[in-house]
Amino acid sequence: MLGDGLAGWLGWGLSGATLVALVVTIVLFRRRLTRVEAALSRLMGDSSGGSLEEVLYEHVDRVRHGVAVAEEARAEVRALLPQVRSSFQHRALVRFDAYGDVGGEQSMALVLADDRGDGVLLTCLHGREGTRVYGKPLAGWSSEYHLSDEEKQAVERARQTPSDAG
Repeated sequence: MLGDGLAGWLGWGLSGATLVALVVTIVLFRRRLTRVEAALSRLMGDSSGGSLEEVLYEHVDRVRHGVAVAEEARAEVRALLPQVRSSFQHRALVRFDAYGDVGGEQSMALVLADDRGDGVLLTCLHGREGTRVYGKPLAGWSSEYHLSDEEKQAVERARQTPSDAG
């Protein structure tokens, strides 16, 4: 009887241990299932709520559309680059007194040039008798015409101006 009691208690003990192990396993699986459901919900968050396969096809379609839009933008940028390169990106204004009897730095030299240094130099000389305006072409940051010190200063300032300055 003692043997039967011990064997019975051992049987019950093993069954209890098995039951506890089963409950622990179920709890662990439930926690893991909750994490998987949360990850799946995050993955399908902005979709129409279809199957995972439908969600993946929807995302692939979005990526393809994004690539098409990027390619279109790249083509537009390539088309605009020649215009941008030839636009006036560098500029400078130097004010000065052209004549000793007129003050207030009312004369000026204005440079407008593209990134290659091609553009125009406008000089306005203000005096008591009137104002004279001169235009000189620029090619490669220089001109075939003689430049005054103020005009040279304006060309150099324009050259030093970053091309993306607003």
